[in-house]
Amino acid sequence: PAGGVVGYALTTDLGKPVIGFDMGGTSTDVSRYGGDWEHTVSAMRHGSPNLYCDVSGSNLDDGQVEWAVAEMGAESVLFGTDGTMTGSVGKVIDATLTEEDKSLIFWKNAERILAAQGARPTQPREVVG
Repeated sequence: PAGGVVGYALTTDLGKPVIGFDMGGTSTDVSRYGGDWEHTVSAMRHGSPNLYCDVSGSNLDDGQVEWAVAEMGAESVLFGTDGTMTGSVGKVIDATLTEEDKSLIFWKNAERILAAQGARPTQPREVVG
């Protein structure tokens, strides 16, 4: 939703936080401009059981992944892979979470969402190690 964030950031009162909805053909992205990510994640948990927090973005603040899991539960946190491998993957790998929580974030939640729609991943999960 980066284009939408830039658009509404330039056309709204910058003194107030703004939430944007980008409703495309295959997904709906929710974004927030202004304020902090902690407030956004806290607000999301009350929004809908169908809202998920994607922690793959470029924000590398310490504790971000743990905060999202504490606020929303590991079942509502996803890794959408739109960031760099070093920072984005690293912040989940280094998070102080159980291996089960990390599995939920990296693949189990996405697999569950797909299954609810009668779909499955197009590629098998690759086990490294």
